[in-house]
This record gives sequence, C-alpha cells and structure tokens, in this order.
Amino acid sequence: MKKPKRRWPIVVLVLALLTALLGYRIWDVNQHRVTYPIQHYSMGQEVPLDGDFLDYDGENTQGYYVNVQKAEIMDSNEYLARYAPDVDPDSMSNGPGDVIVLTYDVRNDGNTDGYLNMVSLFLVGENKNTFYKVDSELWEASEPRIRGNSNGLVLVPNTSYTTHLPLSCIQNPKFLEYTLDTKNYTRKNVREHSFELVLTNDPTRKIIDINVGQ
Repeated sequence: MKKPKRRWPIVVLVLALLTALLGYRIWDVNQHRVTYPIQHYSMGQEVPLDGDFLDYDGENTQGYYVNVQKAEIMDSNEYLARYAPDVDPDSMSNGPGDVIVLTYDVRNDGNTDGYLNMVSLFLVGENKNTFYKVDSELWEASEPRIRGNSNGLVLVPNTSYTTHLPLSCIQNPKFLEYTLDTKNYTRKNVREHSFELVLTNDPTRKIIDINVGQ
C-alpha cells in the first residue's frame, strides 16, 4: 500500500504567494493614496478658509475667516453663568461636566451664499484618542438666535462676529451607530491642555493649534 504524499510544501508555497500579494497590495495602496496638504495656524492668527471645506464643497467658504483668540476649560454650569445667565442649568439634558470654550471670531468678506459647517467642526486632544465636538445644547443656550439651527453659521456679507464656542467630548459610537448622536456627547473632566482644531479637510486641511491658557 502506497503512503499518501505529503503536501505541506505546496501549502507553504501558496501561503508565501498570498503573503507576497497582500504585501504588494498594501504597498500599492500606500503609494497611490490621496494625500492633502496640511496647514497649521496659531491662536490669534486669522485663518482664510479660501473655499476649503469640512464635508463638501457646497459649504462655499470663500471669503470666510476664523480666528481663535482664547481657549478655556470650564464647567458647563460656569459656561451658562457667564454666557446664558437666564438658563437654568438643571434644564440641560446632558448634565454638568467640563467643556472647552473657544473665543471664536468669524469674518465674512463678501460671501453671499456660503456658511461654516459647525456640526462637523472638531478638536483632537493631544493624545490623539479624544475628540470634542460643538456642544450644541450649551451653544444654543448662549446664542438664542441660532436655536434649532446650530449646524451651520452664516454671517451677513462684510460683517464679523464673536461667539464663545463650547466643545464637549465625543465617545466612540457603537457599531452602525451615528457618530453625532447626542447620547455620545459626554461632559466629562478635560485633562488635556493642547488640542488641534480642524477647520477644513479638503482640498487643504487647515488646523489651529489650541493651547488652553495661552
């Protein structure tokens, strides 16, 4: 009776070929991936958006400028006491906790139909694992004119405006869960002091380096 032939050399060869193909595919993707230039700005420096956008070019940011003059960390109740003293803190659905507050200057030089995408604006913590989004509940409390419409910020052409923009932590969403679901917002203690504010993603990623207390 003949002994069955050992086939392990063929298996090893197939595995080696698959590994080589996978390695080539990873190399090919890295070589051809789309990369965007990144520009960093400092606090106090006016950033021209120049048509760059966060989500899609319909934002039409040409003529808009952003300048972050100051950054603070404060409790949400302190934020309300400063900027919405008529609002009862107990009426807030997300409860107390820290927020990062940016003194946010915006200028519109002649743009008649563009806007700033505030719902997609985000801060990245210095550990690169923590993200902060505009806390619409607090912001609308301090800016009654934008209540129910805080996803975008529109300025009359040739005007400027200063707002105190609160941002709170975003928890990683569960599988198939909407990233911006309000239940993912948590006002927890903020222990970081350096952040990157991503103003635009495409065609140029524009970032303001944020330092609390600067």
